[in-house]
Amino acid sequence: MKRQHGFGLIEVMLAFVIVAATAGTLLQLNKTYLEYSRDGRSREVAMRLAESKLDELRRFQSRNGFDEITDGSDTVNLDNNEYARNWAVTESGNAQKQVVVTINWNDGGEVLSFTLGTTISLNISAISGSLGTANKHLGTGKGGPKVKHTPGLFPDVVAIDLGDGLKQETSKPVVTVAKNDSTSVRVSEKTTLYDAANIKVQEQDLVTVSCNCKLSGSADAELPAQRTMVGALAYWKNGDNALKQTGKAKDNKQDKLCNLCCKNHFDGPSNEFSHWYDVIKWKYAEVKNAQHAHYSSISGSTIVADGDEYLEACRLVRIDGVYKVANDWNLVVLNVFSEDYLIENKNDYEEYVSEVVVGYVLKQIKSKVGSGYQYDVASYSPGPFSQELKVDPSSSTKLVVRGIYVDIFSPDYLDALNAISEGKSVNELINSGFVGKLAFEERKVRNNLIEWTISSDVASIDQGSSELKAHVKGETSVTANILRSNSGLTTNIPISPFEESNDWITAELTVEVTAP
Repeated sequence: MKRQHGFGLIEVMLAFVIVAATAGTLLQLNKTYLEYSRDGRSREVAMRLAESKLDELRRFQSRNGFDEITDGSDTVNLDNNEYARNWAVTESGNAQKQVVVTINWNDGGEVLSFTLGTTISLNISAISGSLGTANKHLGTGKGGPKVKHTPGLFPDVVAIDLGDGLKQETSKPVVTVAKNDSTSVRVSEKTTLYDAANIKVQEQDLVTVSCNCKLSGSADAELPAQRTMVGALAYWKNGDNALKQTGKAKDNKQDKLCNLCCKNHFDGPSNEFSHWYDVIKWKYAEVKNAQHAHYSSISGSTIVADGDEYLEACRLVRIDGVYKVANDWNLVVLNVFSEDYLIENKNDYEEYVSEVVVGYVLKQIKSKVGSGYQYDVASYSPGPFSQELKVDPSSSTKLVVRGIYVDIFSPDYLDALNAISEGKSVNELINSGFVGKLAFEERKVRNNLIEWTISSDVASIDQGSSELKAHVKGETSVTANILRSNSGLTTNIPISPFEESNDWITAELTVEVTAP
């Protein structure tokens, strides 16, 4: 008999049974896999939502911002699912808060949950660190590598004691004039805080630049960078953006930073501190709502047409490696004395600087009326450090002019300083490290910027070298003049009618020429 090849009926039926059983198992496994995949996806979303909230809470930029970290909740809809987000905040002492974020969501009738927690410290903030770089000790001055600082040479550079073992000094300025335009001047300097071991705690990279600009219409531009308090020190924070008037560099002959200066150096549209570059101009300018107007000449009218040219001067600060236009310099007091006098009275002068800075800030604090600050600081008059100089006839003396610049602070900053300073005297505040929380610079004024006047022929002074030459017996008054704000550090040329009439700071020295 011839044998047939192929499958029999029984074999075929067995094969069907095996395939059916396997397919059922595979379908069940696939269902389970899809459920696990969906669950994993929803848990990943929950984790990201928790991390996002913790990052948001860490971005405070002041003591008030840290205090406002409290319990809360919200709802987020993603991937056709609703996630309920709750965060609980617990004070843990040492200026720290424990924050726990819990995410709840419904998955096929089952309520699932994910929890993530962290510690937020007052000394952790999302702004630039002690040396302009972020690190885990941000704001404390303890993060990053230890960088040695070489203190500047006295009397060109004066170190001011801040308390708590810290000192601050501002370097001698480096002046750069644009190659193709002698009126475009850049003045670069660094203000450094360092400890008793000469380790840098904080370094500010500052530039003041004078520019020729053109008005270029309204656009989205930056508001001024200003100081904020983080931990025990003052740091820079970026300003917000606003739709406002802008300018641009007149031509490519200007300093490269003039593009930033010309574009941004206009007050914002709101009548609030964060929109002003110069509070004193804002308050005391004669033309209402034109406190930061720009002029084709100091005797001209306000520029209103796009394309018109005007002079400008800006202060810029490097924040996280990028220059930003900051609120304006504010010269509080000017002093003139002989170089020898400063050397002989070094410690007294350093104490005088601290007293001036604290006194000026207390003046700001005390200007509060109701819930707002009036910034009535124009009447602050600390008095000169030196008033008399005795010289012999036919001798010469090198005069030195030094300025103390103190920032005007935001309402939030003043509220924090008020809470710290209330009920304490100036000396108590100086001894407690209060000066370290204040934004100020003490510096020598460049000789070629000073406008000198002398009241008689008893002596004469060289405008370029600041050298006083005595002639005959008698007494005379020597006066140094410089503009209060930005242009005083670059060209000392007024750039508006307000500056020409109201912005001069004067130092006077009585000189007695004695008998030979």
